[in-house]
Amino acid sequence: MVNHIFAGGPVKQQMDAYEERLLATENSRVVTGIFMATIITLIILVLGGAIIREGSGWGRLLVYVIALRFAMANLQATFTILTGINRFYPQLQRIYHFVHSFAQKKQKQYTPLDTYELCLPKETGTEILKNTTERLTLQTGNLLALITSIGVNRYSLANIIRGLLGDNEKAAQGALSAVRFVTLTHSLQGFSLRQLLHLPDSARWKDIRLPQSIILRLQKIMSNHLDRPVNRAAWEKVDQDLKFILFLSSVLSTDCQWIIVEGRGMEFLSQEVFSFFQPYLKQKLCIIVFNNNLAEVGKYGEDTVAIMEKGSLVGLGPPEWFILVQDEIRDRLQNNNKKKRTLMNENEDEDELDEF
Repeated sequence: MVNHIFAGGPVKQQMDAYEERLLATENSRVVTGIFMATIITLIILVLGGAIIREGSGWGRLLVYVIALRFAMANLQATFTILTGINRFYPQLQRIYHFVHSFAQKKQKQYTPLDTYELCLPKETGTEILKNTTERLTLQTGNLLALITSIGVNRYSLANIIRGLLGDNEKAAQGALSAVRFVTLTHSLQGFSLRQLLHLPDSARWKDIRLPQSIILRLQKIMSNHLDRPVNRAAWEKVDQDLKFILFLSSVLSTDCQWIIVEGRGMEFLSQEVFSFFQPYLKQKLCIIVFNNNLAEVGKYGEDTVAIMEKGSLVGLGPPEWFILVQDEIRDRLQNNNKKKRTLMNENEDEDELDEF
């Protein structure tokens, strides 16, 4: 049982990240120790040789060695601290972009654009995929499949948008002012279905914009109450697919321009439910993010497939192009996910429902 728990999943990710953090600190100490030993050896050889020839100055050499030993001990501690800070920098960067993108000043200064230009940067630090489209225009009604190792959550929205739109600050801030996201980890605690689905006070069950089969399931689970706040116990009883459907419906009922959807959640939609939502998705600029299951790419009527690595676009093209390069993409994505697991120790809580 214990071996099974530590074999994979979140527990193994936590353990791997913790081990890597310890190794990074010890590696820093080893490098500093080697550097210190080399410097002390050079000082002894240079000054020691002169002292032997002159026959005096041993006290000066002793002072140099002791002073250097104290200096290098403090330098070792400093390098250890810097190593830890460097490992947490990506997380701090995401939090900075999150706070910066929702600042009131930016909200007033930038508005959503009618069209957005996607183009491959001249320098990405990674190899551009072959036969890729270099430039593409996005607008409302487009559905884009985005393949990346970046997960979908409130802190990663800025990284995803900026990775797509590049250095165009006006476009990025305009998109961030009109974006919502849907994942499998949302929470409804403390809110009612009426609040979640943005229903007016006069609305009844028959007015909910969902397939009838879904409404019947909701009535049974919620005991036919639209206005009763949902507590944690009640929310845990809701099936995973129903949770995703509720939040997808909630986001689609807002006036947002962009919607970023977790690809894992789309797999829970039956053909009937997806067909119901498809016309509403076409009223937004929809991005479906795939982190692992590339076999699902192209199943939702995507117009374009985009590939992002290290926060930049490395490939653009239609679904037919993706089929030709998917093996290369799969290998690169697996390598990126492996690096991500060893460099980050993510412990994501459920996203609170504070933006509806």
